[in-house]
Amino acid sequence: HSLYMWSDYADRVETRDRADDNSMWYLHRPELRQAINDTTTTMMVEATSALASCGLPGHAGFARSEAFVPARLPGEPFVLPVAYELRTYQLQLGYDTVPKFLELFTEGLRDKLAVDDTGASQLVTLLYTDSGRLNTVIELWRHENIQRSQDSRRAS
Repeated sequence: HSLYMWSDYADRVETRDRADDNSMWYLHRPELRQAINDTTTTMMVEATSALASCGLPGHAGFARSEAFVPARLPGEPFVLPVAYELRTYQLQLGYDTVPKFLELFTEGLRDKLAVDDTGASQLVTLLYTDSGRLNTVIELWRHENIQRSQDSRRAS
C-alpha cells in the first residue's frame, strides 16, 4: 500500500502531472513497471468527526515530534521501533452502510480508549472510500512494537 495525501482532486491531478514529468519518479523505472501485474487506486476520506468525538486528532496528530522519539542512552543508535497495523473492512452494499458502521465503530472506540491505558497503541486514522471500491473502511494503528500491540489488544 502507498498512502498519499491531497487537499482535493485538483491537488492530486497537479501532483501526479508533476510526477509524470519527472524522470526520477520511481514508476518511470522500466524494471518496476514490468514487475507490476495489477494496481488499484482507491480514494479515501478521513472520518474526522468519528475520530474527533473520541478525542483523536487523526493523521494530522502524527507529524514528527519529540513525543514519538524513543528514549536512548548517549551513543546508542536511533531506532524507531514502531509497527503499523492496517485493518480493512469491506462493508455490505447500501447508501447508509458506512455512516451506520462509523457510528457503531465510534461507540466501540470510545469504550476501547476508556479501558486501554497501556499507551501502546494509537489510532492514526480512520478512512472510508470516496471512489474506487465503495463501502471500504480502513483503520491505521501505530503500535510501539508488535508485542505492545498485543498488550493493547488484551487491555481492551
